[in-house]
Amino acid sequence: MDNSKQLLKSNAIWLVFILEVIIFAVASKGAFVSGGNIINISRQVSYYGIASIGMTFVILIAGIDLSIGSIITLVNVICAFMMVNMGLNMWSHCHRPAQRLHGLPDRHPCPDRHLLHPDHL
Repeated sequence: MDNSKQLLKSNAIWLVFILEVIIFAVASKGAFVSGGNIINISRQVSYYGIASIGMTFVILIAGIDLSIGSIITLVNVICAFMMVNMGLNMWSHCHRPAQRLHGLPDRHPCPDRHLLHPDHL
């Protein structure tokens, strides 16, 4: 009996996960487990996965800084503000600070960059 309790205790999170997937699959009539939805969920979670890998390295080298959630939120708010209020294209403008920090040349990936000039907005 103790062995089964230990097995249940060590795998309880997986049982809850499988139960939730089954509940959502039944409630959505199979749309939850469709390929497109799985890819969509993976894309949405990938940012936090990459950030958590980076935080693991930061913690391992004893440079403990757990403010990654607030930094991600700040960058999201700034980029959203720039896209809505300034009419800037996310793909052509938000990468430039990272390029300059890494010393990369400032090459514009957008072939229609003249359209992004403030006179054309």
